[in-house]
Amino acid sequence: MTAEKEYLVYLLSCFLGGNKPEGRKTEWNEIYRLAEINDIEAIVASEIKKLDSAYAPEGELRSRFNQQLGQSIIHSERRDEAYKRLNAFLDGVAFERIFVKGIVLCNFYPAKELRTSGDIDVILRENDFNRLEELNENGTLSEYGLTDFKYTPVTCSVSADGLMIELHRNADVFGSYFDTIFDIAEKKSGYIRELDGYNHLLYVMCHLAKHLKERGAGIRMLLDIDVLIRHIENFDESCFYSLCSEAKIESTARMILSYCNYCFNTPVSDSSDIKENKDMRDLFASVFIDGGSFGFAASNNATLHLNNSSVSGEINKRARLKILLRYVFPPACYVREYYAYSVKHKALVPLAYINRIFDAVFKRSERSVKTLKEINRLDGKDTKIKSLIDELEL
Repeated sequence: MTAEKEYLVYLLSCFLGGNKPEGRKTEWNEIYRLAEINDIEAIVASEIKKLDSAYAPEGELRSRFNQQLGQSIIHSERRDEAYKRLNAFLDGVAFERIFVKGIVLCNFYPAKELRTSGDIDVILRENDFNRLEELNENGTLSEYGLTDFKYTPVTCSVSADGLMIELHRNADVFGSYFDTIFDIAEKKSGYIRELDGYNHLLYVMCHLAKHLKERGAGIRMLLDIDVLIRHIENFDESCFYSLCSEAKIESTARMILSYCNYCFNTPVSDSSDIKENKDMRDLFASVFIDGGSFGFAASNNATLHLNNSSVSGEINKRARLKILLRYVFPPACYVREYYAYSVKHKALVPLAYINRIFDAVFKRSERSVKTLKEINRLDGKDTKIKSLIDELEL
């Protein structure tokens, strides 16, 4: 890791552990760039305020950090208001739901407002999810100030004063463990159900794995894991790994938690010997820090299909052909996300594939050509996420 990455991780560790950071001479422009692509500028800004002035950034850069700190407070208030508005709607139509990720996890951070997020995620029962289009058409959503309705077979989105809310038909995770999430979650109050600490940690882990399999994952996901573990009273690793074994993600979880322990002193054991494996630590850093939130800063459509292919090793002509076939013929679950009729009538999945190819040629030709060019340009530096996926046994 570069000195700037190391200092960024150190500042995050101080934030999580409640420790006063020591000042270092560093390239603050690079720290800001890394913080920005990972959407953690406000957290870094909060730690900068604890530094002696001799070590803090100056001038315009200091102002940019401070602005992000102020924006995080405004965002937090908007998020709380959107959450209230969403609950009013869901109570009004008697929909059971489970809130996951940021809207829940922010409450476990040392300062709630510093855990920024782009949206609110909520999971609905399938029958209720299927009513959302009707409720949009009859004006019920707009009565509660929920606008900009967009539908796909697996996720609907609405906006509350510009803040996005995603309503999911199913759990948005890797694997099938949470296919029965409403049986796993416990009733909290009214129509709200919630996952206990261990299952929410497992959900975050499975969600992280899903993003790694797509474009990558950012360091903020590791912060979420740390705060959840610290929140669970007398955290029992064996209990958690038992759940991970059921979810077929134990090897992945052990390596992720070991890396969290290395970076943030997360109160877990290093069961994967990360401290002794510099190459593995560098690989983690290149994916989780350089990739930014959800990997968008270091990926494209070609790497998405590379990550989900059977390709390993050198990117040669044969490897590119495999990736191309994966692009043209992705798994059926991928196709169902975009063609609703193939969800309702599984016999129509072959038609959905033809539909997808037609759309790629005639409706999205510019994007399709761009993806083909990206596949042709793939080289060794694009295999970092794929290498980590293989190491994590995903």
